[in-house]
Amino acid sequence: ALITDMDVFASYCVTYEQMASNGHAQVRVRPRSGVCQERGHVVDLSAHVAGPVVIEPGTNDAFESERVRFAVSSLLHPRIAFEYDMRQRTLEVLEATEAPGLAVDDYAVYRVHTAGGVPMTLAHQKGLPLDGSSPMLLHVYGAYGVNL
Repeated sequence: ALITDMDVFASYCVTYEQMASNGHAQVRVRPRSGVCQERGHVVDLSAHVAGPVVIEPGTNDAFESERVRFAVSSLLHPRIAFEYDMRQRTLEVLEATEAPGLAVDDYAVYRVHTAGGVPMTLAHQKGLPLDGSSPMLLHVYGAYGVNL
């Protein structure tokens, strides 16, 4: 995994990771015993967002805290701000931006790779024939994960 950011607390180390195998982002919490070398655990976001996500670290200035803040968004979910209790392993939604009129359950989101190995995240209405007969909006990003 590529570590894109990190928060260090008195008792925990939190890494924000991009998985090389599928490009998915995740938040990993490790107990801090000298250095953050243990595998720890990944925060389960599946009850709140579907498909590949973008994770934005929050402001985590309290070194002694057992809570970490971060935000998540995806193609179907606008920004959701979370606070995660690293000791209790509980996740609390602090703020969720609504997308009026969007029925998330009516859409599929998943990642595919082109013949050249370039990852693409697709979102479409469920039941859409995937035979090339429907129009498509293509959004690209630049090198090294920088969005255009």
